[in-house]
Amino acid sequence: MVELVLELDRVSFEIDGLPRPKDLVFRKSISLAAKATFGTRRFWDEVWVRMELRFNTSTKLRVKGDIDNYIKNVLDGLTGIAFEDDSQVSGVTAYWINFQMEGMWIEVEGDYLVDIEGVYEYVYRAGGESFTIPIPRGLDRKSLEEMKLLFRKGVDGYLRMLKHGMPELEARCVLPSISKKFPRKGPRKSRT
Repeated sequence: MVELVLELDRVSFEIDGLPRPKDLVFRKSISLAAKATFGTRRFWDEVWVRMELRFNTSTKLRVKGDIDNYIKNVLDGLTGIAFEDDSQVSGVTAYWINFQMEGMWIEVEGDYLVDIEGVYEYVYRAGGESFTIPIPRGLDRKSLEEMKLLFRKGVDGYLRMLKHGMPELEARCVLPSISKKFPRKGPRKSRT
């Protein structure tokens, strides 16, 4: 069973079954669960990964391997699905817990792109809301970073104006005309 939880800046999922380090079958189950969870979303910048390894106390004593081997298996299972390369991972939190049902909980957090009809959308979180901007495929890394920086500056300026009492219609003048706001929680509505 795979349980899915989607938010705009954070994606988590659970996998049932005994976690095993250096096990290709378990890595494949991580990859399949990640594909089902992420869909067209992919983190494109630095990410943080959290994982909870759940073992029954009697089983934990039989499990071989150090926690770093489990971490490597999870990162390998997420590479190419949740993010392009595990060099994007800037932090990992991993821990064991005693749990009646064996399995694993994995969460990935960061800025991500959503692939919609051949165009990526960059998602930026600020002020408790999320903002998006379309980014064409094939854009080089430098141009992508420049677009990201300019978009963030526009959103931050917009939020500062609202904070200081400027009416929303006037504050929107600093936002690119191609941006939009959408609710922070819940699945995204399809474009039809």
